[in-house]
Amino acid sequence: MPTQYHVFLVTLDVVAKNHHIVGQLEDRQLTTDSNAAATVTSLEQALDGHIVTTLQLIPVSSSSSPVWVLRVAVPILDRANAPIGAITATQAIDDDFALSLVQKTGFNVILCQGAHILGSSMRESSLNQFLSGNDLCTTDKVNVIDGPQHFLALAKTAQTTNQLMSSPSLVIVDVEPLYVVNAHTGRYVQMLLASGIFVFALGVITYTIITRIFFIRPLRSIQTRVRSMVADTRNAGIEAQSPTTDELSMLARLFNLLSESLSLQESESLAMTKQMSDLLIHQR
Repeated sequence: MPTQYHVFLVTLDVVAKNHHIVGQLEDRQLTTDSNAAATVTSLEQALDGHIVTTLQLIPVSSSSSPVWVLRVAVPILDRANAPIGAITATQAIDDDFALSLVQKTGFNVILCQGAHILGSSMRESSLNQFLSGNDLCTTDKVNVIDGPQHFLALAKTAQTTNQLMSSPSLVIVDVEPLYVVNAHTGRYVQMLLASGIFVFALGVITYTIITRIFFIRPLRSIQTRVRSMVADTRNAGIEAQSPTTDELSMLARLFNLLSESLSLQESESLAMTKQMSDLLIHQR
């Protein structure tokens, strides 16, 4: 089964109940002191059936400074859940350890002990050039880091439930980038253009719907009524022209036909009125 984390161990020991080392893997560059108080205490508690974690400072074989490591002791239980031994593992607190902590989250963290920066998941950024380790690793203090990119940092003390009481604590600094306008002008322009295209398309669709509801449909209704009225004026001897695809031109022609029809009706009414007037005059 493939592992999801890459663990770089300094030591891995399998210890029996009588403190005899059954198996051991060790990095030759780093040497652990098996007689150190924290090492002995964590091993004793693991052999008693407890999981123990502790933070220790171990020397390096070369001339470089000592290295902080995280030591974990886990008991080995038999079928009756009785401890018969222990497994102890030691991992260096460095950049690889910081990356393993945030591998699945994508966060940026810096690991500190005291005022010393031990590791960071941001290998490409040297934040301590713009802010001292003493300020960066101070807990419950918000720091703004101004550099090529701006960051917001907040440090908190991290402790495990199984941590040894005498063990020092690790400080984890959460680092969040601050997005400024100059660094993301191109993205903002793209968002602005996309918003403009969306608003334009929405306006065209709204204009089309409003035109169809408030103009085209009423015009078609008027057109139908005018056609029916013109059809009732067959006695005027005026034939309607064939319909065309131009609705406005057709409507104009239909209005003209209606006007002519009304004019003829008015002329006929005047003629009938005149005839009746003449008949009345002759009767007198």
